[in-house]
Amino acid sequence: MLAAAARFARLITAATDRAYLERRLRAAALTSGAWAVAGLMMLVAMIFVQIAVFAALLEVMPAWGAALIVAALAIIVAGIALLVATRRSRHEPLPRNDTVEALRRDPNTAAAAAMAPLADEALQATRERPGETMLLALAAGMIAGRFLRRPKR
Repeated sequence: MLAAAARFARLITAATDRAYLERRLRAAALTSGAWAVAGLMMLVAMIFVQIAVFAALLEVMPAWGAALIVAALAIIVAGIALLVATRRSRHEPLPRNDTVEALRRDPNTAAAAAMAPLADEALQATRERPGETMLLALAAGMIAGRFLRRPKR
């Protein structure tokens, strides 16, 4: 229970830290750029493979037949990729997250709502482990204090 509260406190602090968000954004941009370059290079490689298959088929059949076979193979590969992509993309839409808007509107109410599960867990654990309960309450108070001290925008 105490470890969960500490992790929750670190997550809230890290999520509100501007420098942390900037570092994450830079890392995401670098990763996106690397994926884009990899995709572009794969496209170029596939074009050269198609040219090589076309040239090989030209040795045994007319140009129109070789072009037709290469195009058919490309369409088949694209169709398989499309099927895989559509089957994997059928998922429930993500629920809308109104946390940021709620914090902007009323930070006190939003902080109280965020602390409610921790408070419930603390009340339940009071009878079982009073020492850990006090530390959990201290962590919850620190997190709530971080929200409540934010200036209104």
